[in-house]
Amino acid sequence: MSGLDGEGVRVVLVGTGTHTPGSSLPDVAAVAGTVEALRGCFVEACGVREQNLTYLLDPEGPQLLLGKVIAAASAASDVLLLYYVGHGVLNVSGNLHLATRATVGPSGELSFEALAYSEIVNTLSSCRARLVVVALDCCYSARAHVPVPTGALLASADRDEQALAPVGEQYTAFSGELIAALRGGIA
Repeated sequence: MSGLDGEGVRVVLVGTGTHTPGSSLPDVAAVAGTVEALRGCFVEACGVREQNLTYLLDPEGPQLLLGKVIAAASAASDVLLLYYVGHGVLNVSGNLHLATRATVGPSGELSFEALAYSEIVNTLSSCRARLVVVALDCCYSARAHVPVPTGALLASADRDEQALAPVGEQYTAFSGELIAALRGGIA
């Protein structure tokens, strides 16, 4: 029993590695492999039930992503884990947004292209799960904050730092270390 095998557990696993033509954001080839490996680890190593795991790769826009977070937050009674891998982008006010396939880049239209982290906080503030964990494997992820008093935030980069996705690597740097730990344990 890992604590993630219960009926009240919900996991939302999201990766955005490709963007529409004309986007200023570079595609990140490692995202797809990273989220697929995480999916396997959550099910096999952590015991998450397949029906309790929502998996999104390259969501078309922020509405779809937010809808999945809302559904999971409504259903979770024990643990809610939101895990995002992709580009973190900042609006003109310096607020963190999670990129989707529709994200063209930092602009005045960002709220229609990427999911504002503040929307996630608003959604998770009413979640009745005993524990809410947000893991952000994206640039500027330390600009996020723990959404609820009984929560935790795992951030891959400082507030003014880019997250690492080494060229040619199978996984992003941050999530790759978690995948290794889940598969092989920690010495």
